[in-house]
Amino acid sequence: MDTLLAGPLLRRTQSDHLCLWMATSRPVQWRLCLYPDQQATQYHSLQNHCQELKAARNFYIYLVSLPLKSHL
Repeated sequence: MDTLLAGPLLRRTQSDHLCLWMATSRPVQWRLCLYPDQQATQYHSLQNHCQELKAARNFYIYLVSLPLKSHL
């Protein structure tokens, strides 16, 4: 069974903030890596920025609202 069912889908982006969502078949923990042009790679733990919604037995929706320390 595939874990990732949909996404990640970008809902909104600003130079200092990202909002996205994903759907999975089981609970997961996320880490996001961003690769901005001519800048160092940015690693973000989403533990404090992610809301998990259990929609069905094998269907979880993750809503992410991530403030960024440096602009994209």
